[in-house]
Amino acid sequence: MWKKEKSEREIRINELQAYADKIKYDGHENIENYKAKYNDYKTKLKKANISLQTLTTRLAKQELMMAAEREIGRVDSMRVPGAHLGSDFSGAPNVMGG
Repeated sequence: MWKKEKSEREIRINELQAYADKIKYDGHENIENYKAKYNDYKTKLKKANISLQTLTTRLAKQELMMAAEREIGRVDSMRVPGAHLGSDFSGAPNVMGG
């Protein structure tokens, strides 16, 4: 009787060992998959950050160009005779003889 029980225990131990090995293998496989996904995510995130930096730089340059164009337009309009009339230069002397 005890030989049969011993044999059944050995079979059960072998089954449990096989199951533990399978879980260990599956767990390792899942870890490797997650590592690959994480590395892919990091790569995509770096690319996105580079794109954002590029777009931010372009936007800043465009804003500077627009501000410079407005400033140039303002300076040009002040050089045109009479262009300042009707503007809010209330403290400025009237150079047109008035």
